[in-house]
Amino acid sequence: MIEKFDYSKIDNYNDLRKLQLVQIEILKVIHNFCIINNIKYSIAYGTILGAVRHGGFIPWDDDLDICMLRDDYNKFIELWTDTDEYILQNHDTNRDFAQSFTKVRKRNTAFVQKTDLGKNYHKGIFVDIFPFDRVPEKKLHQKKQMIDVMLYNLFVREYAPMNNGKLLQLGSKLILKLSRKNKLPLKAKKYLKKICKYNKNTNLKLADMSVINTMRMHYDKKLLEKIVDIKFEDTYVKVLEDYNSFLKIRYGDYMKLPPEEQQTWYHHPVYVSFTNEYEEDKIEQ
Repeated sequence: MIEKFDYSKIDNYNDLRKLQLVQIEILKVIHNFCIINNIKYSIAYGTILGAVRHGGFIPWDDDLDICMLRDDYNKFIELWTDTDEYILQNHDTNRDFAQSFTKVRKRNTAFVQKTDLGKNYHKGIFVDIFPFDRVPEKKLHQKKQMIDVMLYNLFVREYAPMNNGKLLQLGSKLILKLSRKNKLPLKAKKYLKKICKYNKNTNLKLADMSVINTMRMHYDKKLLEKIVDIKFEDTYVKVLEDYNSFLKIRYGDYMKLPPEEQQTWYHHPVYVSFTNEYEEDKIEQ
């Protein structure tokens, strides 16, 4: 455990801390919902890292992640009902939302990134929920699944990836050009079904299929079977019992702090509000 950290070197730390407290509030709502409905979840990624290394948030972290097996993820979405305070958001609830996972957002708040500008969906402070799926054993089948993931994400985003090479970008643009726009959601569902076809085999390893770099990281088949409590800030939440293996695969030497220049907000919001929802004219685009 790292006992001391110089918080003064984090830009706008007061706003960051206020953001983290709202995210903890949302996490508590999700936690209680999962307990009531017998849904197994774990905090994930940097949120686990923060819990283990700092006893809560990584001091400069500006988001909060949880994960579930696909069946629990589907159950969560099916049972969730939006309230006056919190809403569930994914590509099925709003086609403009171009991500292959789910967010729970708080109403009357805003956390806006450049990629959100001009999009017609709620932009409140959020917690991310990532589904985990089974990975086939054979390398050929893994490559086929990777192609299915790429096509699924392409039809969800409805635009070509910008940072994965020119060839992939040109190919993606061609596929979209040859596809009727009103058929893209059906195509996305088709490829999601292909991605999930191995999920009944509990002897297979697990991966997060949300993006290419996470689907390449394969975790033990029992990763989400054993869940325990862990202290996170002022509360207790659920975490993988074998969080050590998860963190090693994801981060390597996870107890080592990154270089100081990397200890900053990750999402680079252009607008944050803790009392009001985003209005398009508040930001110069």
